[in-house]
Amino acid sequence: MGEAVAEKSASSPILALLARWPVAVLFLLCVIAWVPGFFTLPPLDRDESRFAQASKQMIETDNYVDIRYSVGPRYKKPVGIYWMQAASTLAFSEPPYNQIWTYRLPSLIGGFIAVLLAYWCARALAPPETALIAAALIGFTVGLTAETRIAKTDAVLLATVLGSQALLLRAYLAARLERTPPSLWVALGGWAAFAFGVLIKAANGDEFKQEVALAIGGRLGLNFSPRFGILTSVTYVPSDLKLDLATGEQVKDKANLLFGSARATFYVLPVTAPVWLSLNGGGSYIRRSGDAYEGAEDKDDIGGVVGATLGFRLGSLLSFYVAADDYIYGTRIDETTLEADKKTQNDVHLSLGFGIPLGGR
Repeated sequence: MGEAVAEKSASSPILALLARWPVAVLFLLCVIAWVPGFFTLPPLDRDESRFAQASKQMIETDNYVDIRYSVGPRYKKPVGIYWMQAASTLAFSEPPYNQIWTYRLPSLIGGFIAVLLAYWCARALAPPETALIAAALIGFTVGLTAETRIAKTDAVLLATVLGSQALLLRAYLAARLERTPPSLWVALGGWAAFAFGVLIKAANGDEFKQEVALAIGGRLGLNFSPRFGILTSVTYVPSDLKLDLATGEQVKDKANLLFGSARATFYVLPVTAPVWLSLNGGGSYIRRSGDAYEGAEDKDDIGGVVGATLGFRLGSLLSFYVAADDYIYGTRIDETTLEADKKTQNDVHLSLGFGIPLGGR
């Protein structure tokens, strides 16, 4: 299928007219479906009340790092949604910050962005009329209609998922159908959506969870052809580990990690192209340090790693890349002590950097 097939349409004149202004039409439909009750409904479930209260306490204590609910910590979700709710409440409310709709605004905005991204995804495969119908159907689903009226994570998370998927879809179509590859700004936007999604709703361990942190590292690769190669990497992550103790208390300890990996690489878009995309997988080595692992007898582990990298050639001697990697390994920790009982841990690394060839390609 090519662009000519995607553009072919036999829609009604009314639908064709509406498809000329997709953003305005979708915005109007979303307002009709979502706004009734948005400002007047009380908190709809206990989770909405907890999200709103934790965001309110951020404002009252001026502490935007440590998430608190009542007198205890609330580390069940990352900090992103609380930042968004606190920002919208500060912008549209005044003390004592008791209007629940101000905490719902991120969900409303996230839902609308998700609908627009659904249109953009469908537009890569179908004519404007079909894409408009697809986006409107998502906007009118019971699930999204409910989530845009509640101060939780799901509507915003949907927007981040569609943002990253839109980039991958267009990169795939560029490779398979010889279309124009995504621009640098589209690529950065897609990876930013992926990264922001981690701040909204990262996977939670049952008893422990590694904190989001900044890392430093480097990569060295060897390409045997434009499609195949090997890659090694080293990354150091100064971080914290959250633990749920048997008493119900939650604590944080320093838990630094050193990652090393060796992987095989397959280039979906060849490395010699102006925009290249690679998938990789292999083995990893993890070394733990810090207070959280002070009592552990074995601080080393072997695991696996899978990842994807999108790169842009900036000339014959320089490339810019963004990458996402998932390290999967067993960490030895239980509720109260550091013992040799392995629990599966997933650490997601999002990175960007510049590459310089050390020899001919």
